[in-house]
Amino acid sequence: MKRHLRLECGVPPQFKCPHCEYVSNRKGNINAHIAIKHAMPWSDSARPHRCRCGKQYSNLGTMVRHQREECGRDPHHCCQLCNYRSHRKDTLDRHVRLKHQKMPEIVQVVMNHCLKN
Repeated sequence: MKRHLRLECGVPPQFKCPHCEYVSNRKGNINAHIAIKHAMPWSDSARPHRCRCGKQYSNLGTMVRHQREECGRDPHHCCQLCNYRSHRKDTLDRHVRLKHQKMPEIVQVVMNHCLKN
C-alpha cells in the first residue's frame, strides 16, 4: 500500500510501450504486455518452453501434455466422416462440429480409436 501511494496513486504512468500507446506505472507490466501483445508467435520470448521434437509452447503444462499424449505418436482419434485424425478427442469434436455441422442429424458420429495400419 505504501508503494502504491508513493509511486502510483495519482501519479501519471512513467513506463510506455515502445510499440503502442499502452502505459503503466510498473516496468514489469510493460514487459508482460510486450511479450503477450507484440512478440512474434514463433519467438523464444513468446514460447519459452521447447519440446525435444522442436515444438514450442508458451505454457509449461501444455508442453507436458504434448509430451505425455502426443509427441512421437500417431493420432488415434479418427473422424468417421472424413480422413481427419487427431491426438485429442476435444480437437476431433471441434473438427466434427465445424466441418460436418451441415450433415443430417440422423448421421451420428462415433468417436473411437483408429485401427492401426
